[in-house]
Amino acid sequence: MRTPPQIGPRPWRRRAFTVVVVLASTLAAASCGQEERLLVFGAGGEDAGASPGSFGTPDAASLEAGDDAGPSLALCASAECPAPYATCPSSSGTLPRYKCSTNLASDRDNCGECGNSCAVQAPSSVRLECVEGQCTALCPLDRLNCNGVIDDGCETNPLTDPKHCGGCGLACAPGVACIDGTCGCPPGKVACNGSCVDLASDDAHCGACGVDCTSNQPDAASPPDNMFYGCGNGTCNTLKCRGSWANCNGDLSDGCEVNLAARDASGFNDPNNCGGCGVVCAPGKKCFEIFGTGTVKCQCPAGETVCGAGSCADLQSDPNNCGSCGYRCGGIPPYGQGMRATCDRGRCALACDDGRSDCNGNIEDGCEADLLRDPRNCGGCGVSCDVAAGQPCVNGACVTEECEGGVTK
Repeated sequence: MRTPPQIGPRPWRRRAFTVVVVLASTLAAASCGQEERLLVFGAGGEDAGASPGSFGTPDAASLEAGDDAGPSLALCASAECPAPYATCPSSSGTLPRYKCSTNLASDRDNCGECGNSCAVQAPSSVRLECVEGQCTALCPLDRLNCNGVIDDGCETNPLTDPKHCGGCGLACAPGVACIDGTCGCPPGKVACNGSCVDLASDDAHCGACGVDCTSNQPDAASPPDNMFYGCGNGTCNTLKCRGSWANCNGDLSDGCEVNLAARDASGFNDPNNCGGCGVVCAPGKKCFEIFGTGTVKCQCPAGETVCGAGSCADLQSDPNNCGSCGYRCGGIPPYGQGMRATCDRGRCALACDDGRSDCNGNIEDGCEADLLRDPRNCGGCGVSCDVAAGQPCVNGACVTEECEGGVTK
């Protein structure tokens, strides 16, 4: 009985070859071809290090003592697609450029079989994607599809639903609320308006739910600058700093004198109190928040340069700050697909996307070769499958199957 088609090295001629290791050379060629590399146009030809695709038996010295190679398989070119790949026509009926180029395990328009599209009408709260050959509902982070019905979308909020608290089927005890995905509150806290709070120190729920210290200040002298009487031991009688202000000198006579969120004219925070009192930035570093992190600290890491408040860049590799801050690698003509601008050692250059290469050396059509699917450049420039026999290229390797005769001794 023949084995199903598999991805393996290409046989140069359609006859049996006895092999022990059938994938090593091809995978090496595929990895070489898929690595990002800068383009030197006008120098086409076979990639350096690409496997010629011939089969061979490892030298005896390369085998560990006691290793048993066992029976070896005789593999020949196959014209069939290995699972889960197929050749699926588009919605207009046209065939793809390359054979076996559709992955039925993940293709949203051909999920599990050609033509089975996950792009169906569904509620706005759910999106169908192809996962392991099945159209599967992908919900937002705070929603779940616990009933398994697509029509009502991702109907469950696991942060608040006591029947599905933190996950589908995780029910809280009767009368216990689900708060932030957990049944009830931890010891020392109580539930107030859907949140767990410490009544001894929470300024909005001081001593009891709803007692807000901002509107329940004690009848006493006005608090120092940038301070208020907050919650301490369940009563609004403890001096605290407002907002981002801090009492860095420890002197209450001038209140909370440092605004940790204040920025200078260039947009940087205080380098002598960076994110906290007494946090001093080292020479050459600036104090600011990297956009989106919410944390103010001394920047930038070693090897990176401050390019305006909120941004650190590696001037050797950042295409938006190549060689110097603000110098963008752009304006490159759209020669062809699979090509992009990149920054290499501080200079702008062109590079091929992963899995593509400029095999013909012609800049006009860019990185024209699809090393993952092109049977004439399978895993590397010039590495050809048996095109006449219809042997496809899948994931950068020619498809093979067991030859007539099966296992050889």
